Amino acid sequence: MPNHQISYNEINNQSSIDILNAKTTVLWKETDLVMDHMTLKEAVAILTERYGVKVILDNEKIGSCRFSATFLNTTGLEQVVKVLSHLNNLSYKWSKEGDVTLSGSGCE
Repeated sequence: MPNHQISYNEINNQSSIDILNAKTTVLWKETDLVMDHMTLKEAVAILTERYGVKVILDNEKIGSCRFSATFLNTTGLEQVVKVLSHLNNLSYKWSKEGDVTLSGSGCE
């Protein structure tokens, strides 16, 4: 419905509907996060700057993996990491300090 947004929490399997202003919601087009045929090494630099968190690649070959993805400016780091991990067949682990380590075999 107009001016409504549904959110789904995968952890507790619950959804919620929020009322929002659709006109202000589309402002994301000006500040979305576009990663077009980018290496993970390049993406790490962008994520560090945008979210202020340290992203560690536990294998140098991971930095060579290329992908394309676009995220809204409202997308949280956890969702971005989840998508990038899925696209590149990686696993990830959060430290208690809030840093994230990406693990996997990487790319040639």
